[in-house]
Amino acid sequence: MRTHRHDPATAPPSPSSPAPRPRISIIERHRLLVDGLEVVLRAEGFEVDPVDVADSEWGDLQDPDGLDELVAAACGGGPRLVLLALDLGGGVDGADLVAALCRAGARVLVVTGIEDPARHDRAVAQGALAVLPKTMGLADILAALRRAAAGEDLMSPADRDAARRRDAVRAPERRREVQGLRLLSPGESQVLAHLVAGHSVGEIAARRRVRPSTVRAQVRAILVKLGVSSQLQAVAVAHRRSWRPPPDDWEATATSA
Repeated sequence: MRTHRHDPATAPPSPSSPAPRPRISIIERHRLLVDGLEVVLRAEGFEVDPVDVADSEWGDLQDPDGLDELVAAACGGGPRLVLLALDLGGGVDGADLVAALCRAGARVLVVTGIEDPARHDRAVAQGALAVLPKTMGLADILAALRRAAAGEDLMSPADRDAARRRDAVRAPERRREVQGLRLLSPGESQVLAHLVAGHSVGEIAARRRVRPSTVRAQVRAILVKLGVSSQLQAVAVAHRRSWRPPPDDWEATATSA
């Protein structure tokens, strides 16, 4: 009895399984934007996992444990793209998440409305594929996501190296400012929060029921610790570092409505 050997070269092709859908997590605090992106990206063939940064289960996102839990949620189930905002609220800078997300196997694309080249460079230096402005059209953002999903680079090596060099030059100033903010006393934190809210020394004194001279002394201490020479510069440091006072110190928002 003759047997017929199977010849793979002439056998009909077996039906191939469908290509896996690209997976993407969205870390963004504006719910309306997240919902809109989820609808569009699903229609474009992405498997989408929004990560709600306001969810209480992450705890305090200024605490390392809270950030670790957020990263784990964004990267659960294996390598994926992460669409990341820089302003996550609560004093959290998305640029500080980039390195941890990359270590967890993610390819990170930052989309932000913040027009701060220093923060853009910081995100790229930490491993982001690129930083895209929210003013960019949806079609262009989708094109960038498809390229990222295909493993393509979104920045030239020269542009990436330039961003890293600029970030390295700014690193000492960044460390000094962050350390200075950490050194603020509870009272100084309250005063800085009031300055950020636009209150004058006289208004702060009245709200806190203390002498203006006491507030002026605290302002001088803030300037020394932050290494700046004016209240305006102190406020700029607070904005630049996405600073928020510890919850127990915060009273300016409640009294400035």
